[in-house]
Amino acid sequence: MVRYHPNPLHRHPVGSRRRYARGSTGGAAYVELRNCEDKHKHDMMLFIEFHTIVVRDRVPIDAAHKAFLAIDEYRERIALDIPGADHRGDTMGGWS
Repeated sequence: MVRYHPNPLHRHPVGSRRRYARGSTGGAAYVELRNCEDKHKHDMMLFIEFHTIVVRDRVPIDAAHKAFLAIDEYRERIALDIPGADHRGDTMGGWS
C-alpha cells in the first residue's frame, strides 16, 4: 500500500472536480484485480496503478517506486537497471 499525505499545493487542473489530490481508491481495493488469474492482465494493472497514483494523485515518483518495491511482481517486471529490480536471473522480466 502506498501511503502518501498530499501537499495541498499540488492542485488538480482547473475545472477538476477534486481540488486537491487526496483519498483515491485503487489497486487491491478492487476485488476483481485481487482475484484476477490472468497473469498478464494483473501485471498490466499493477503498472496502470503506478501511473495513476503518480499522475492523478501526484505522488512523487521516487515515493511510489519505493513503496511498489514491496510488491514482488513490480520488482520482477521493472528494467534491470532500475534500483530495486529483482529478476532472479530472468533477463526478460518474467515475460519469457
